Amino acid sequence: MNEFNDENVTKDISNDVISNASALNKKRKTKFIIGSFLIFIAIAIGLFIGYQKINSNPLAIYKKAINDTYKVFNKALSKDESDFKLDILNKPYVLDLNAKFDSNIPDLKAFSNINYNLSLGVDYQNEKGSLALNLSDDNTKIINIIASLINKNLYLKSDELLDKTLNFGSNYDIFGPIKTEFANLDLNTNLTKEDLDKFLKEFKDILIKSLDKKYFTMQSDTITLNNKEYKVKKVTYDLNAENLARTLKFIAKSLNDNPELIDTLSSISNTDKNEITSSLKEIIDNNDLEQELNSSDLKIVLYADTFNNIIKGLLEYDNEELITYENIKDEHKITLTDNTESVTLTLNEKTITLDIATQDLKGTLTLTDLNKKGSDFKEFKLDYNLSSEGTTLKGSISNNNLKITSNQISGDLNLDITINNSDEDISFTLISDYNLTQKDLTDIDTKNSIYYEDLSSKDLSKLEENLLNVLSKLNLEDILN
Repeated sequence: MNEFNDENVTKDISNDVISNASALNKKRKTKFIIGSFLIFIAIAIGLFIGYQKINSNPLAIYKKAINDTYKVFNKALSKDESDFKLDILNKPYVLDLNAKFDSNIPDLKAFSNINYNLSLGVDYQNEKGSLALNLSDDNTKIINIIASLINKNLYLKSDELLDKTLNFGSNYDIFGPIKTEFANLDLNTNLTKEDLDKFLKEFKDILIKSLDKKYFTMQSDTITLNNKEYKVKKVTYDLNAENLARTLKFIAKSLNDNPELIDTLSSISNTDKNEITSSLKEIIDNNDLEQELNSSDLKIVLYADTFNNIIKGLLEYDNEELITYENIKDEHKITLTDNTESVTLTLNEKTITLDIATQDLKGTLTLTDLNKKGSDFKEFKLDYNLSSEGTTLKGSISNNNLKITSNQISGDLNLDITINNSDEDISFTLISDYNLTQKDLTDIDTKNSIYYEDLSSKDLSKLEENLLNVLSKLNLEDILN
């Protein structure tokens, strides 16, 4: 019995010891977890404060602003290019367009509700062109006309007019003047996206290096955007005459010392390299530049939040805000102001809106991205509502159902216009689909063609009779008068 009781006592003591040890271990683990968490928080706060000490200075904020701006351009340049690449100077193309329009304009009434099938072909290298026009009304053919430009000869064929192919002579040198114009333009087609990105990156670095910390001031401030207050750092960079002259000379010298940048700048601006170099040296060697800029009172003001994100910016001249920038929740707003007139551009991922409030023009244009898989504004709808001197213009333009392959691009293009004023209301609606294809042109068979001047009187009478018949279908009999 005593042994039994001793054994129970021993077990009780053991259980108590184990229980107390377990409780002690739990407390230690809890303290360790809490302690570790507090240490982690302390490190995080320390890092954050360190980041703020490093980055909460005017120069760092402006560097971040310039770098972030470059990233926007870099992202745009990095987007995948379309499979379809238009090379009209070296390859033949054919544009097919099916359209139908309606309008209350009296002169267009006769052409409303007719199906237009247009095919336009251009072969720049071989100096060939083609145009086919088919008009029908409720699936009833009105006329089909085919014209071809071959070896500077203009040919025309229409079974509804005459059973012959007409040759209007060889005085149609369309491509010669065009080639001359292109030659005079001296276009540089060797410029790549990589070249442009390299220029932007290096120019961005030049801008950053041009900043001088002695022209910066910073103070705490509170601003209101979209009816919400933000505590910010207001950072001002003073581009007075002295600093502006120094900055211009620094940038000019940096560009002038980099031949590759000058080459790229020449390609971008389509300007001769010697002309660019000469302009840069004029700035570098101008000892009177500061005096010439003496009236300059230009300031750049940036407002940065706790994480040094720029949520507002200003370009001030003589204490007047010329340009205002706002960035709230991935929406960017840029406003140009001149006294009581203003133009505001608002951008986000899916829309671009332009609000105009000037003395001569008021209204809004909104471009909406219709691409459901991303955002590239290739499929879009543009809505507009503008007014000027008592006349209102409103409507929309849309391009959707876009399909792109390596040699073809197609889609639907629709247009709606309404013009209202005190005298009249005008409306015009166009519904169309298009198909641009890289392919050879289809030529008219010219073997049995006849010069227009050689037509017999019988052929001319038949041509006139058939033409009148076509015009009557369009209610245009009076056009020959």
